[in-house]
Amino acid sequence: MDDIRNQDILTVNKAVSRSRLEGLTITESALRRWIKDGTLPVAYAGRKALIYWPNLVKLLCGESA
Repeated sequence: MDDIRNQDILTVNKAVSRSRLEGLTITESALRRWIKDGTLPVAYAGRKALIYWPNLVKLLCGESA
């Protein structure tokens, strides 16, 4: 099984889990809000939002994603 810390493309739930592992605690509702309002760019596979981890880290560090 792949370690979540080695993946760059994550679902919302996995992104929240990885953020906890990396010490960047965010809530699922905040992440979904950023996706909905376009703050965090994502790709979609059907209805599932796929998040590029480096973009999320940039957003959390105050840079534009």
